[in-house]
Amino acid sequence: MKNHSMKNLLFGLAIAFLLFSCGKPPAKSSLQNLQKILSEQRTVRFPTWQERALILPDTPDIPVEQHLAENDMPFAGIVSHHLLAYKFIDEWFFELAEHNPKIKTFIVLSPSHWNLSRADFSMTSGAWNCEGSLLETDEKTQKILLEKLDGKIEDDVFLYEHGVSAIAPFIAKYFPKSKIVAIAYDSESPVNTKIAKRLSAALESFVAKKDFFILISSDFSHHHNLERTRQNDNVSRKFFAAPNRTTWQFALCDNPFAMYALTHAMNKKFQAIIQRNTNSFEISGQDKDDITSYFFCYFVKKKE
Repeated sequence: MKNHSMKNLLFGLAIAFLLFSCGKPPAKSSLQNLQKILSEQRTVRFPTWQERALILPDTPDIPVEQHLAENDMPFAGIVSHHLLAYKFIDEWFFELAEHNPKIKTFIVLSPSHWNLSRADFSMTSGAWNCEGSLLETDEKTQKILLEKLDGKIEDDVFLYEHGVSAIAPFIAKYFPKSKIVAIAYDSESPVNTKIAKRLSAALESFVAKKDFFILISSDFSHHHNLERTRQNDNVSRKFFAAPNRTTWQFALCDNPFAMYALTHAMNKKFQAIIQRNTNSFEISGQDKDDITSYFFCYFVKKKE
């Protein structure tokens, strides 16, 4: 019982970091304790906010900018990993499930927050606890990508990685039969294009497959006032207006690495559908000089 309680306590600490995604990195001692727990587990299971039944904040109604057309079938998309925007994360997944309900595997591209990754690409064979169910890793696909990326299994990276844990419950909710392949990496600007090319090459064989979805976990303009945030979002819109191998650099976000990889993995023209663009101040009314913005977007093949 004592060991069980200690696990609950440590997992609770991890969940706290999922909620406050712009906070300080985890303490070294706490990380070491969690790493020890991982080493004792036969199957690595990661905590999420959902399993602790946390009460998420109320959010205002913010209009949808654009819906998918009736016959649109997204092959990739961008969603926030800040739970402040959980209502809009949920709505994004709801619409995705209506248009592409047969997705079997989500390849989640996430920044490696807190600089915990030692390898260029961190991966895991673990599973995420999602309200009584497990969102498991697609190990067949994971092994293919692990080899193509020359990646490393680094389970401890994903204990604190809200870029994956924040959105895992939504995948489990709307795609209960699906699995996940989580990839975390250093996504800070400037992008190391030599390393990013490895990811784009690895994704090439998956972007055209109907069973797969490339999910970019990303938030946009950080730590500015409202005027500067809107200016930055207008720059990002240059990318969304014509996503390609040149315009990816306009995406002012915490995951430009994924924008590079996606645009270079696609051999055909595609377009972006912005479902919603909002920001933390618009949602909460707080911290008007420290705003994070969000784009909820789908990518679909361009209609000829």
